Parts: sequence; structure tokens; C-alpha cells
Amino acid sequence: MGDHAVNISESALPLIKHKKIKPFIDIPRMSEITIKMLNDCIEAFVNESSKIAKEVCKRDSMIDGIRSQILRELITFMAENPSIISDCLHILRIADNLERIADLTTNICEDVIFITKGKVVKHNIQKKN
Repeated sequence: MGDHAVNISESALPLIKHKKIKPFIDIPRMSEITIKMLNDCIEAFVNESSKIAKEVCKRDSMIDGIRSQILRELITFMAENPSIISDCLHILRIADNLERIADLTTNICEDVIFITKGKVVKHNIQKKN
């Protein structure tokens, strides 16, 4: 997760120097959800709460959806104005790294569910071990 945070910072630096393509709405929303997922993941792990872990796992699809929405929007912007491709790629890199942090958080929560309930929920597999 630390490597992904570094990637986000590296992509944010060039964006600070340029005029915004549009107001940032989805990236801050995505980061808020991801941070909440990580905080809840830690709580689920420390308290051995499969209930909290399951809720975190459910939010992963929300993050995936926002990332897909960002990609669609950026493709439109790049097609209309090729001069902003570099900035769009930095925004997409930020979204990709937030999505990966959310995925890793989900992986930890899947392990919490396995530890507490003995159920494998990775890749939507529902087995009792």
C-alpha cells in the first residue's frame, strides 16, 4: 500500500503545476471511501470482526465502479483534446493506485473472515474449511 501511496504522490506533483482539466470530484470521493475501507479493515482485524470485514469487501465494487467511470470520462477528454493526455494519464494512475489499495484492503478483510469464520470468500468462493 505504501508503494501505491508513493505512486499517487508522484502523479499528483505534475498535476499541481497545471490547470485542472475539470474539478476533482471522483478522485476525492474515491480516496475518502478507500481511507474508510482501510480504517475499517484495521478495526476488523484488531477486533476479529467478520461483520466489519464483510462490509469492507462490499465497498470494493464501489471503488471499481468509480475507477471505471473516471476512465470513461478521461477517454472522452483525451479524444477531444490530445494536449491533456499526459495529465489524464496521471489522473488515471492515481485512480488505479487507489483502486489497488482498496483491493489490498479487501484481501486483508477476506483473511479476517477466514480467520474468524473459517470461510473462504476470496474471488467470491463460498466454502467452509
